[in-house]
Amino acid sequence: TMLHCVRSKMKSMALVSVLHLILLVARAPSATAFTINSPQSASSVCSSRSSKLMSSTSTTSEEIIPREILFGNPKNTSPKLSPDGKYLAYLAPNDNGVLNVFVRNTADENNDDAIMVTDDTSRGIRVYRWAPDGETILYLQDFEGDENFHLWAIGIDSNNSNSNGNSDNNISDNGQQVARDLTPGNNTKASNLITNKRFPNEILVGTNERDSSCYDMYRVQYKTGEKVMDTQNPGDVIGWGTEDTTFQVREARVKNQADSSETFRVRDG
Repeated sequence: TMLHCVRSKMKSMALVSVLHLILLVARAPSATAFTINSPQSASSVCSSRSSKLMSSTSTTSEEIIPREILFGNPKNTSPKLSPDGKYLAYLAPNDNGVLNVFVRNTADENNDDAIMVTDDTSRGIRVYRWAPDGETILYLQDFEGDENFHLWAIGIDSNNSNSNGNSDNNISDNGQQVARDLTPGNNTKASNLITNKRFPNEILVGTNERDSSCYDMYRVQYKTGEKVMDTQNPGDVIGWGTEDTTFQVREARVKNQADSSETFRVRDG
């Protein structure tokens, strides 16, 4: 009797499933409602959708932006005032399209009388700043794209004299300033340039000349090129900072390689 009851229930469940399927088929929309009768109607539907998509993404102009507008040199860029406010420096291309540093008097109404201070003929200059004396430009430049950026210094006027009263001894035979490499050496890179208005004749700059994997800080007399190590990197410091009054290196920034967090160490005064 138990087996008979089970068979009866299975038959009933099968019958219910069949009836349920019949009802679903009867209620379903006609299959023709989901078909496209001809290729023409299909293309018209696609065309309609494409036109709507194009209309929503098209621009107001069909002209292509010239490549030189996107990737060419600016007319001038990166303006910087000298510490005493007398001069304005900026980057602009020379006659051959290479970016160099130009300087003009701030009193001038335009750049007509600006002087090209640097004379780079290759990759162009991208990073520069005024030295504290207001008479020298400091800039970074590598050698034909090797990315070993050295720190260079050049005076803005061959008629200027140094603060000690002696004329600048970095003048070429034609009377032009000659750039001085403040961080010489093969495969040497300069980084972390720090200046201080209270110390107009010296700067701090990091180089990897002792150890290519890290940067030590050097104190440089940028008018003479004299350079001495100020702070040696223990191996994990990625950035340095100074105390403003004494211009001493007192801050070291360290990056944790495990989680990329940063820690600042402070040296006692």
